[in-house]
Amino acid sequence: MANPGMTNTQIYEMAGLGQDAGRRCLNKPEVKAVLRELREQIALDTQITLKRVMLEESCVAFCDPLDLFSDEGTIIAPHELPERVRRAISSVEIIETITKDGEKQIRYKYKFWDKGKSLERISKHLGLYEKDNVQKGVRMYFLRADDEAVPEIESVPDMVDAEFTELKGDKPIALLE
Repeated sequence: MANPGMTNTQIYEMAGLGQDAGRRCLNKPEVKAVLRELREQIALDTQITLKRVMLEESCVAFCDPLDLFSDEGTIIAPHELPERVRRAISSVEIIETITKDGEKQIRYKYKFWDKGKSLERISKHLGLYEKDNVQKGVRMYFLRADDEAVPEIESVPDMVDAEFTELKGDKPIALLE
């Protein structure tokens, strides 16, 4: 099986074909069909779907930095953060210091993925930049950051399919179609 990162030339050589023969082979409908099936199987095996990609983008685009803080105003440790917030973080720096009392103190410095770029990618997907842009319609649900009842993304893989306006109680969910 060819490595997905290989160039067409490397694939032709691996199959024992020259450039011209390789190009002709890739233009055959039956070869295109087999390649399409392989891509679909890889997407299933790796759980890469449009819904999952858009959910990841929404975590970055709509993350509320206030979710990093406890009720007392201290920064929360990474393992205590809600999953939707963890998905928006690109890196964590752990800073260990010793207080005047000789106590070890651990602080965290979070860096987020670029929110603007994420919003731009979502906007492009939704066709907001071009009037004539024909985009595949995707229903996306964005959960409020202050909603503690939000299910973990991985435990509810089809939650994006749900048709709801509330999640437990009166905590609203914004719907973008």
